[in-house]
Amino acid sequence: NAHVTLATAEGAPPPGGFEDGMLEVPFPAEAVGSGFARSRVSEFEALWLRREVDVPAEWSRILLHVEACDWECSIYVDRRLLGTHRGGYDGFTFDVTDAVLAEWGRKARVEILIRVLDPTDNGCEYAVTTPVPCVQCCKTGWQPRGKQSLLPGFIMYSAATGPWQTIWLEEGSGGCRIRSASARLLDGPVALAGAPTRVRVEVHLEDAAGPCAIGTRLRSVVRWEGAEVARGEGIGPFSASLEISGPVHFWSPDQPALYSGTASLCDFAGEWCGDTVDFDFGLRWLSISGAEDVGPQQERELLLNGRRLLQHGVLHQAYWPESLISPPSHDVLAEEVQQIKDAGFNLVRVHAAVMPALFYHLCDRLGLMVWQDFPGGDGRALPIWDAERGAVEGHYPAMALEEIGRSEESEASYWVELQALVSGLSSFTSVVCWVPFNEAWGQFSTMKVVRWLREFGGGRWINAASGWNDVADLHPGEDAGDIADIHHYEGPPFSNLSGTFSSWPLPFVNRSLALGEYGGLGLPVDGHEITPELSWAYGVVSSTAEELAAALLALADRLAGLLCESRVSAVVYTQWNDVETEVNGLTTYDRLMKVSPETLHEFARLLFDAHKRCKPRCEK
Repeated sequence: NAHVTLATAEGAPPPGGFEDGMLEVPFPAEAVGSGFARSRVSEFEALWLRREVDVPAEWSRILLHVEACDWECSIYVDRRLLGTHRGGYDGFTFDVTDAVLAEWGRKARVEILIRVLDPTDNGCEYAVTTPVPCVQCCKTGWQPRGKQSLLPGFIMYSAATGPWQTIWLEEGSGGCRIRSASARLLDGPVALAGAPTRVRVEVHLEDAAGPCAIGTRLRSVVRWEGAEVARGEGIGPFSASLEISGPVHFWSPDQPALYSGTASLCDFAGEWCGDTVDFDFGLRWLSISGAEDVGPQQERELLLNGRRLLQHGVLHQAYWPESLISPPSHDVLAEEVQQIKDAGFNLVRVHAAVMPALFYHLCDRLGLMVWQDFPGGDGRALPIWDAERGAVEGHYPAMALEEIGRSEESEASYWVELQALVSGLSSFTSVVCWVPFNEAWGQFSTMKVVRWLREFGGGRWINAASGWNDVADLHPGEDAGDIADIHHYEGPPFSNLSGTFSSWPLPFVNRSLALGEYGGLGLPVDGHEITPELSWAYGVVSSTAEELAAALLALADRLAGLLCESRVSAVVYTQWNDVETEVNGLTTYDRLMKVSPETLHEFARLLFDAHKRCKPRCEK
């Protein structure tokens, strides 16, 4: 627990007293589970947390790790500012050694303060009427925040301020340190043929540890079921190449095979090794089908390990009633991931949010693919079929609002946090696709973002613009990502699932098709709604579990027809659980299942059977 106080946001020094209450980390200040449960921390307030900690006397180097803190978090040790981190979804580390080793001797106990500023969407509201904020960028409130809002309602949810993952102290070793390690298959076609294949092990180093000494190189060993299968070293500290001699054990949802690896920072002569980490990883090959076999709109298919596979997904908003964006416990999160797998899904789309590392680790082990959204920020362009959008475009050049403008500060923040997201999640095999933009929220420089992800995204698929704001037609000949993604809740402009892709005026050539959101069937459950008078759903709202089960299976029949009409590689049902006023989850907000496992298994079977049975082709 930490002592808490609220102060003004403008340049105030550390407060003298902390008398506003206690807060249990790792829960946000607004969450009931935090014990503080402030309903709203405004853009004009700074949240201060205080805790005294004992530091073991034998530690010679002391590191403070913050796994995630939303949004601008400054760290003080004994009232001395050590640094400030901006970014609500990535971890950071500060070396606190000098602050502990005071001039008059080592301190056995120190005071740690965290000052948090979190403007959320101040001045950058979700707009559905003109004038829309995307004509120019948001001047304030442009931070990446996903669905968080100071005025929650409709599809926007409660804001979450402060630490929402673990904070911990660690004894640090001398020299540079490894933050995370990953391994990547380099020769997919060679591996699929059963021949020896190359693997590259890469590490991200801890910023707080300082640079590596000259002559440091990375050494790595790979094992399968305890037996060594490869060994190699690099010419520097960041990567090492090695060769697996035998047939590769591929990772897939049906067989989530995991290798174990060791990565060590050693000197060139091999006389000593410093920081060493053990890690698990899977080897899988992500690709797209060739031009010789395309669908009716010349669409291609996403291939996992060289095979077509329907990615049957569910949308996860990463919210819980008692703890908001932080899972209530490790056990609760583990049970939920297992339930999603048991329900027949092989894909989770983490939507406008980021999960704790444990979630992705569990997906690695259970065989759940992950599409990872970047939590949007700044302004939003409106759908092209909205009257408001048409009215605005009447005063500007055609297509002028397909991307927003951003201030220099907003753009810089996007790039910093995108790089942190990719770096932080690259070690997880289950993450197979990056989704940098959703429904035009904060969408800018789309082609530049695609190029960056192609270079640094670890060979994962790229879904550049999930929803409807695909800008490939504005940039003919450029790399627009691997996927053309449409959201369709059987309302305007399509009315029904049939013809979803054949009627959409977008270039599908050389890209795969995805129904990035669909379904949204609702069922309010008495005693499990936050605000019953405001409950709503995207799709038809049932009154009983039996009605919802029937509606789900009828939806599966309609979707099966679409799978036989177009080459659709992925479908993502909205959504796993209810969130605040939304009742379109397969579970309630507090995770009570609304339909039986048998219904969800039948739902999955209908889709997988249709995908296996149908392979629509382009008639030349």
